[in-house]
Amino acid sequence: MLGPHNGVWDLLPDVRVPVLVVSGAVEPDQPSASAAQIAERLPHGELVVLPDQGHLGPFSHPREVADVVSAFV
Repeated sequence: MLGPHNGVWDLLPDVRVPVLVVSGAVEPDQPSASAAQIAERLPHGELVVLPDQGHLGPFSHPREVADVVSAFV
């Protein structure tokens, strides 16, 4: 993924607010492949993996994603 190469990757440790990183099933060459690394770089990052979802989880499983986000906020 491009995150480590666009300058934003270096800024993740500076994010001081809680951040929820939600990922579908981890698949190569998809954003899900770097979700755990993103959450680890965030000082207050939390990772939730929804293994029954793919790249478009918010569209295919909107209620499940909404429940996860609602519980976080």
